[in-house]
Amino acid sequence: MPAPHGPAAPTQGWRTCVGAWTISAATAPTRPRSWSATTPTWLTTWIASPTVQSPPPVRGAPTSQKGRVSVIARNAETRPDTDGQLIYVVGDVHGRFDLMLALLGKIVADSRERALGRRPIVIFCGDYVDRGPDSAKVMEAVIQLRRRTDIDVRLLKGNHEQAMLDFLREPVEAAGWLRFGGAETLASYGVALEGGLMAESLISARDQLLENMPAPHLHLLHTLELMLVVGAYAVVHAGVRPGVALEHQAEQDLLWIRDPFLDHDGAFDKIIVHGHTWAGPRPNREPHRIGVDTGAYQTGVLTAVRLDGPDVVFLQAELTQDD
Repeated sequence: MPAPHGPAAPTQGWRTCVGAWTISAATAPTRPRSWSATTPTWLTTWIASPTVQSPPPVRGAPTSQKGRVSVIARNAETRPDTDGQLIYVVGDVHGRFDLMLALLGKIVADSRERALGRRPIVIFCGDYVDRGPDSAKVMEAVIQLRRRTDIDVRLLKGNHEQAMLDFLREPVEAAGWLRFGGAETLASYGVALEGGLMAESLISARDQLLENMPAPHLHLLHTLELMLVVGAYAVVHAGVRPGVALEHQAEQDLLWIRDPFLDHDGAFDKIIVHGHTWAGPRPNREPHRIGVDTGAYQTGVLTAVRLDGPDVVFLQAELTQDD
């Protein structure tokens, strides 16, 4: 049985700082349908610091994009490297807004010490929604983060985002999403599933979800990337199929693959950084892959990996019921 989630943030008098971001419940809406059409300020407030200078534009901005596979920086060498970039890859959030805030605080603090004039790249490897209680808040948060200019935020697609899109297109045929964590996502958008899994009830829930979901959230679902290549690393959601070049990987594999990828002992074109599969609260590091999904929705632990040149360092946020 899933472990209990951490307590939900109170709706009154709650204010927390995430590094240089201030997030306040006074402006953080509890239901997306009540959000105004203007850009919310609850995640974009920047507390200026005279000791923090604006970093220069990211070096090695995407040089190619085929489909939704982007190359941030190339590396002709075989040793692990990031071509001078400071990279953070965040594992599957799954509606754990509380853990996401805590982990972002650690990333902000860490990047201030290590950036040295560089613009950090923060890559989320997908599965923002489902299972945890705050999928709508997580979606809004990553949208706001992507608008920042001091960091380069890149958002990958996970299999749970694909399942949500399938439900939005064909709610009856894709009703399995609701047992897959989708029921929690519906609730986070203020949608109650009445009438069980009857066709009429499913269609009504889909229509209500589309009504309640802010347009930027739907746009995000349709524009998530599939893979990012930076230096010696390729970041994807689930993994890659062995023996297939990165540029020819099927979307189905990038989002869903498990055993053929996890059981492969040989090298890939790049070191693969991925989420999707977890076996406990500790990340998994193998010679040719790094797994950063630590089951946040169940373990209460959300993980990121910092990639900086040859260095590989894990950062974790952990919350218990008492926090």
